[in-house]
Amino acid sequence: DLISMTKAVRHLVELGHRRIAHLCAPSETAMGRIRWAGFMMAMRAEGLTPVGVVDTLSYAREEGRAGMERLLAEASF
Repeated sequence: DLISMTKAVRHLVELGHRRIAHLCAPSETAMGRIRWAGFMMAMRAEGLTPVGVVDTLSYAREEGRAGMERLLAEASF
């Protein structure tokens, strides 16, 4: 998923976005750590810093919704 995150960030940048946040998969999972590494690698390559980062506790839809609400409340959009 390093490549997937790189493609996602690059796509957002190509669309003109510079203020990008990340809603993370659970950080205790291998996939969560890989996605985070890919996201940060891509952001650094573009010379960007995330405007917000929220780590979810699980892959449950409700946790994703709660994470997004936290992200929107905390991020400096």
